[in-house]
Amino acid sequence: MKTLLVVDDDESIRNSHQKLLKLIGFSVTGCRDGEDALSKCREELPDGILLDLNMPHMNGQEFLEHLRKFPGGDKPKVLLCSGMFEESLRDLAARSGANGYITKPVGRAVLEQKLREVGLL
Repeated sequence: MKTLLVVDDDESIRNSHQKLLKLIGFSVTGCRDGEDALSKCREELPDGILLDLNMPHMNGQEFLEHLRKFPGGDKPKVLLCSGMFEESLRDLAARSGANGYITKPVGRAVLEQKLREVGLL
C-alpha cells in the first residue's frame, strides 16, 4: 500500500483529504504544517504528499525546498494545493519542485486524476 502525507494547517481540510485518500486506498498520515511534515519525512519518506501552499511556520514552498535536499527527497510525488486558482501558482509549483498543482476543495474524481498523472495510482 502506498503512503501519502497530507499537510494542511486547516484541520477540517486535512481530515477530509485523509478520509478521501484512505477511501482511494492509501495509507495516510496528516501534518499541521511544513515543520511537522519535515519531521515525519526525516523518519520515513512517503510515496506522495498532498501539500498546502499557505501555512504558518513553514509554507509549502519552503517545505519543498527542504524536502528536495534530503537524500531520496526527490522521490515523493508532491501535489501542491491552494484555494486560489491562478496560473502563476501552477508555475510556482513547478519551480518549487512539485509534481503537480491542485485547487481546493478537492473532489475524488479530480484527486484520482491528479494522482494518476503523477504516477501514484
